[in-house]
Amino acid sequence: MLIVLLLSFCLVNLIVLVIVRNQSDSNFLSLPTIFGQAFVDDLSDYEDWQNSNNELDGCYHVFIDVGSNIGNTVRKVYEPHLFINASFLPIFDKYFGDINSRQLSGAHSICAVGFEPNPKHTKWLKDLQLAYEKCGWKAKFHTKTAAAHSYGLATFYSDGEEKNFEWGASIVKSKKAVKPIGVARMMRLADYILNKVTTRKLPRSINAEVLEQKPNVVMKLDIEGSELEVLTDLLVTGALQHIDLVTVEYHPKSFTSDDKRPAFIEGLEKAIDTITYLSHRLRLNSVINVKTFEDESFGKVIYPLPECLNYV
Repeated sequence: MLIVLLLSFCLVNLIVLVIVRNQSDSNFLSLPTIFGQAFVDDLSDYEDWQNSNNELDGCYHVFIDVGSNIGNTVRKVYEPHLFINASFLPIFDKYFGDINSRQLSGAHSICAVGFEPNPKHTKWLKDLQLAYEKCGWKAKFHTKTAAAHSYGLATFYSDGEEKNFEWGASIVKSKKAVKPIGVARMMRLADYILNKVTTRKLPRSINAEVLEQKPNVVMKLDIEGSELEVLTDLLVTGALQHIDLVTVEYHPKSFTSDDKRPAFIEGLEKAIDTITYLSHRLRLNSVINVKTFEDESFGKVIYPLPECLNYV
């Protein structure tokens, strides 16, 4: 009886979310501004995403950093020695193996993909990506790009906290993110999971016997309110079941009392928690694993870029 009640509660929450998602944009005071595809002036990343080439081919494990900021969570994957006692480190050890098992004959068993819409972080992230290429570490940052529930463009709002690297900046206007400073590309995250992550070709030289671990996908989702649309879209498209662990930071308190978004974010968190529990408790063939989690450690620190000039 308890399972039936929980399932009914979960389904009611989901139905409400789906209905709201399909109603007019006027239901939200802070909905992302979406422009038509024809207005995109730089489609290089979009075209690379959509073409037949898969940037994740050859990747055994995958880490998806949604809301990269200055890239320190990706750096915790490849340079954990810089981030002693960071909360994410045990997660990476569990799903990717310890740092020694992640590197075989100079090759790294993990690929990292980051999405960051803030144009102020573009140069640093590109420099970090280049430095990692020289080390043989596979990391790709989609800059000026917001992982979203659709394609197009959205206004990007700064929170003005440059000393904190604008943690609260977002494509959704909030109490803090109020100053428009540019436009970000919106790229549908569910499509990326279904068309890139799940179809990637695993490396022939690395397998479960070598690593003593199956290939895993871990995603961090910290997008300052946009989790409402993105996480719902990941759920209804079935993309969530292809990610072994999703860590989410929800932001219901980032919005004003006259905005409906906080209530829906709180409802989404409860619904996701219920579905996560039920999918495991009922031993379904397809399960999801979403946890509320944040690791803001070392968020205000920029370490020098690694130097790996001797990598062959």
